[in-house]
Amino acid sequence: MKNKEYKAISFAILAALLYAISSPISKLFLKEIPPTLMTAFLYLGAGVGIGIFGFMGIYFASTEQHNHKHIHHYVTHEHTHSHDDRHHTHEECIHFHKHTQDIHHSHAHTV
Repeated sequence: MKNKEYKAISFAILAALLYAISSPISKLFLKEIPPTLMTAFLYLGAGVGIGIFGFMGIYFASTEQHNHKHIHHYVTHEHTHSHDDRHHTHEECIHFHKHTQDIHHSHAHTV
Protein backbone atom coordinates (compact mmCIF):
# COMPACT_ATOMS: atom_id res chain seq x y z
CA MET A 1 0.00 0.00 0.00
CA LYS A 2 2.81 2.42 0.87
CA ASN A 3 4.44 1.87 -2.53
CA LYS A 4 1.26 2.98 -4.33
CA GLU A 5 1.03 6.07 -2.10
CA TYR A 6 4.63 7.05 -2.85
CA LYS A 7 4.06 6.48 -6.55
CA ALA A 8 0.97 8.70 -6.52
CA ILE A 9 2.78 11.42 -4.58
CA SER A 10 5.73 11.24 -6.98
CA PHE A 11 3.44 11.65 -9.99
CA ALA A 12 1.66 14.59 -8.34
CA ILE A 13 4.96 16.35 -7.67
CA LEU A 14 6.18 15.62 -11.20
CA ALA A 15 2.94 17.03 -12.64
CA ALA A 16 3.31 20.19 -10.55
CA LEU A 17 6.92 20.65 -11.68
CA LEU A 18 6.07 20.14 -15.34
CA TYR A 19 3.16 22.57 -15.03
CA ALA A 20 5.43 25.14 -13.37
CA ILE A 21 8.05 25.03 -16.14
CA SER A 22 5.51 24.93 -18.97
CA SER A 23 4.72 28.65 -18.72
CA PRO A 24 8.29 29.96 -19.16
CA ILE A 25 9.03 27.45 -21.91
CA SER A 26 5.82 28.29 -23.76
CA LYS A 27 6.72 32.00 -23.68
CA LEU A 28 9.92 31.16 -25.56
CA PHE A 29 7.91 29.39 -28.26
CA LEU A 30 5.15 31.98 -28.42
CA LYS A 31 7.53 34.38 -30.10
CA GLU A 32 7.56 32.11 -33.14
CA ILE A 33 4.33 30.09 -32.84
CA PRO A 34 0.80 31.55 -32.85
CA PRO A 35 -1.11 31.12 -29.55
CA THR A 36 -3.75 28.86 -31.13
CA LEU A 37 -1.10 26.46 -32.39
CA MET A 38 0.56 26.50 -28.96
CA THR A 39 -2.78 25.61 -27.38
CA ALA A 40 -3.19 22.77 -29.86
CA PHE A 41 0.25 21.43 -28.93
CA LEU A 42 -0.62 21.70 -25.24
CA TYR A 43 -3.78 19.60 -25.61
CA LEU A 44 -2.11 17.19 -28.00
CA GLY A 45 0.74 16.61 -25.56
CA ALA A 46 -1.67 16.13 -22.67
CA GLY A 47 -3.67 13.62 -24.70
CA VAL A 48 -0.58 11.67 -25.73
CA GLY A 49 0.69 11.62 -22.15
CA ILE A 50 -2.62 10.42 -20.74
CA GLY A 51 -2.84 7.85 -23.54
CA ILE A 52 0.58 6.43 -22.68
CA PHE A 53 -0.33 6.11 -19.02
CA GLY A 54 -3.70 4.63 -19.99
CA PHE A 55 -2.11 1.92 -22.12
CA MET A 56 0.40 1.18 -19.37
CA GLY A 57 -2.47 0.84 -16.90
CA ILE A 58 -4.38 -1.50 -19.19
CA TYR A 59 -1.29 -3.68 -19.65
CA PHE A 60 -0.55 -3.92 -15.94
CA ALA A 61 -4.22 -4.46 -15.06
CA SER A 62 -4.50 -7.36 -17.53
CA THR A 63 -1.33 -8.92 -16.10
CA GLU A 64 -2.70 -8.63 -12.57
CA GLN A 65 -6.08 -10.01 -13.66
CA HIS A 66 -4.33 -12.99 -15.29
CA ASN A 67 -2.47 -13.72 -12.04
CA HIS A 68 -5.72 -13.43 -10.06
CA LYS A 69 -7.52 -15.86 -12.40
CA HIS A 70 -4.66 -18.35 -12.01
CA ILE A 71 -4.83 -18.17 -8.21
CA HIS A 72 -8.64 -18.32 -8.19
CA HIS A 73 -8.64 -21.42 -10.42
CA TYR A 74 -6.07 -23.13 -8.20
CA VAL A 75 -7.92 -22.37 -4.97
CA THR A 76 -11.40 -23.27 -6.24
CA HIS A 77 -10.09 -26.44 -7.88
CA GLU A 78 -8.44 -27.47 -4.63
CA HIS A 79 -11.54 -26.54 -2.62
CA THR A 80 -14.08 -28.49 -4.67
CA HIS A 81 -11.99 -31.64 -4.94
CA SER A 82 -10.77 -31.70 -1.37
CA HIS A 83 -14.30 -32.01 0.06
CA ASP A 84 -15.69 -34.59 -2.38
CA ASP A 85 -18.22 -32.11 -3.83
CA ARG A 86 -20.46 -32.29 -0.77
CA HIS A 87 -22.50 -29.38 0.60
CA HIS A 88 -20.40 -27.18 2.86
CA THR A 89 -21.43 -25.76 6.21
CA HIS A 90 -21.43 -22.03 6.76
CA GLU A 91 -18.26 -22.30 8.87
CA GLU A 92 -16.47 -24.23 6.12
CA CYS A 93 -17.39 -21.58 3.56
CA ILE A 94 -16.14 -18.79 5.82
CA HIS A 95 -12.88 -20.69 6.36
CA PHE A 96 -12.54 -21.24 2.60
CA HIS A 97 -13.07 -17.55 1.76
CA LYS A 98 -10.59 -16.46 4.43
CA HIS A 99 -8.09 -18.99 3.07
CA THR A 100 -8.67 -17.67 -0.47
CA GLN A 101 -8.05 -14.09 0.64
CA ASP A 102 -4.89 -15.12 2.52
CA ILE A 103 -3.50 -16.83 -0.58
CA HIS A 104 -4.41 -13.86 -2.79
CA HIS A 105 -2.76 -11.37 -0.42
CA SER A 106 0.37 -13.47 0.03
CA HIS A 107 0.71 -13.85 -3.74
CA ALA A 108 0.18 -10.14 -4.33
CA HIS A 109 3.09 -9.35 -2.01
CA THR A 110 5.44 -11.82 -3.71
CA VAL A 111 4.84 -10.55 -7.26
